[in-house]
Amino acid sequence: MKALRRSSTSSSSSASSSPRAPSSPPPWVHLRSLLVASSSSSLATSGNSAAVAASASFSPASYSPHSDRGGTKSPWSRRKRKRPLSCRHWNHLFSANGKLRDGGRKFLKKVRSGGVEPDIRAKVWPFLLGVYDLNSSEAERNVIKTNKRNDYEKLRLLEAYALYDPEIGYCQGMSDLLSPIIVVMEEDHEAFWCFVGFMRKARHNFRLDEVGIRRQLKIVSQIIKRKDSHLYRHLQKLQAEDCFFVYRMVVVLFRRELTFEQTLCLWEVMWADQAAIRAGIGRSTWAKIRLHAPPTDDLLLYAIAASVLQRRKLIIERYSSMDEILRECNSMAGQLDVWKLLDDAHDLVVNLHDKI
Repeated sequence: MKALRRSSTSSSSSASSSPRAPSSPPPWVHLRSLLVASSSSSLATSGNSAAVAASASFSPASYSPHSDRGGTKSPWSRRKRKRPLSCRHWNHLFSANGKLRDGGRKFLKKVRSGGVEPDIRAKVWPFLLGVYDLNSSEAERNVIKTNKRNDYEKLRLLEAYALYDPEIGYCQGMSDLLSPIIVVMEEDHEAFWCFVGFMRKARHNFRLDEVGIRRQLKIVSQIIKRKDSHLYRHLQKLQAEDCFFVYRMVVVLFRRELTFEQTLCLWEVMWADQAAIRAGIGRSTWAKIRLHAPPTDDLLLYAIAASVLQRRKLIIERYSSMDEILRECNSMAGQLDVWKLLDDAHDLVVNLHDKI
């Protein structure tokens, strides 16, 4: 507004200083005049509007004072619009398995000649805009629809979390943690707040300084050192005692090493431990119900150490570099028994919880 006022003032002052040559108004005045003129022309009499339309449509060279609305037409008006694609016609374009017949040629021809009726645009536009392939079946489109809905929900919830926790924001790997929650929780607001609760501890995995990651890798290293000194010495020889080869397991909490259902089982047990700690349920309570392993905030790290210890013989006898161990850890997907893993992790908790 200040800029507009300045241009208006300067133009008026220049007009008063040079009456013989009035200055042209600023560009925004021209724009406003055009808008007003176009609005006024729509309210004029039919005769005046015809003249305005004629002058706007033709160049001075082609203008004839005897022309009227029935005279020379625009080239675009020579082609009559056909009937738009109707709901009935749309349904007839599909075969029994939900594919557009003839690769969608008739469909596109119909739309090109007449457009689409308003009530089916929501169904038609995804084909026109490339969301669905013209050769896709109904089953294939259902899969695409589900995947895109999940992708959208993840993006929306991750954006909401980035606003909720601007210090961490969004980082690669968060979608791995969010996707199981979206599948289970139907309501968006419940999914969001469950994710916030999940990230209360997991957020340290996404700090730029990686302090949280380094702390967790150090704990995994200490567990292996105290449980299996032979394996630890082999890792030292390979300069892999920092356990960087389990980095991915730590960041996305085993999400890529376990199946979907196994991931949910592991996370639920972890969350139960964390909930017990928040509720102040201590060691004595668990001893009474014959659960010897006390709850721990670091159950994930004991499970990661257990997965490495399960492969101790292979690592010691076959692998001579950290890269080989890293490949082995990344190839665990689908090969782990989550309940055996948890049993081994709980054994480690019982023996080492007070020493780590």
